[in-house]
Amino acid sequence: MGYAFNNAPATISIGSPTRDGVTTVSTVSADIQLEDMSIAALLTGIGTERIFKAFLEIHVPYLENTHAALNRMGLSHYIQVKRSGAGAYTNAIYIPQESFSCPGSTAYHYGVLYGREDISQVVKDCRTYGQYMNVKWNDAVSIGDDLNFYCIQTVLTVVIN
Repeated sequence: MGYAFNNAPATISIGSPTRDGVTTVSTVSADIQLEDMSIAALLTGIGTERIFKAFLEIHVPYLENTHAALNRMGLSHYIQVKRSGAGAYTNAIYIPQESFSCPGSTAYHYGVLYGREDISQVVKDCRTYGQYMNVKWNDAVSIGDDLNFYCIQTVLTVVIN
């Protein structure tokens, strides 16, 4: 007995270069530019009509709180994406207020944040125009100085038909 998977969706994933060093979030709200991603290289030979869904994830291997007391995110934020050089940013990963809660003067291994927002239109635009995808952390702010994120990496997963 056999099974046929003729039109089963497939996934392709690509990671950005790991951001060397530290990304600091302080009590002053600011956009933080993360590493751009090359979409054209990822989807060579795949037409945009085959791109079904696309999702972003952020790898945060190590988090440090340099503040003496408990620290966390001060507001809700988004990691956002857009085609380089054009258009507005699109929400990709929601980061709720009180995320990254960390006791005073401590550091620990964190993990991965997974986006639920479909960013396939941004990926299609990047593929069509042969451009990079810009990634930023919108209005990042913590309740105490500072939250340090070490070696952040973004990973894009594309579901194709």
